[in-house]
Amino acid sequence: MVTPLEVKIVETEPGRIELPEFDISITYSITSVKAAKIGGGYFIATTIDITARFIKPAGWAFGVCAPGNVPYKPVQFTAFKPAHAVIEADGKIFDIYVEPIAVMVADGFITPLGEPCVALSTATGWTVRQHTQNTH
Repeated sequence: MVTPLEVKIVETEPGRIELPEFDISITYSITSVKAAKIGGGYFIATTIDITARFIKPAGWAFGVCAPGNVPYKPVQFTAFKPAHAVIEADGKIFDIYVEPIAVMVADGFITPLGEPCVALSTATGWTVRQHTQNTH
């Protein structure tokens, strides 16, 4: 049986990635968490917000990136730390981690705000830290 759970985000810390070949720094944060109890275990889903910046100013751009109109390609990246969140759900405290498994960039394209066009594929993992104490 699947039981959706109420989730309270207690704290979050952003993750950080760099793309040395393109002088791009990426910060990504967990913005929402959904949880469900499935039998004796749990399912956790996250939504992240991505902010990409050029470490050095970009010298040129072909155009503005928009969904479906630019060629993204996979690139090598260095992950400095995963995004982390602490949540309360089902009377327990969960540590949630989101880490990139693939990073893509649309080389030569920028967003309307002048940021690099990037996309991430991520994996989400979690551990149950402890039970919350009932104060009633």
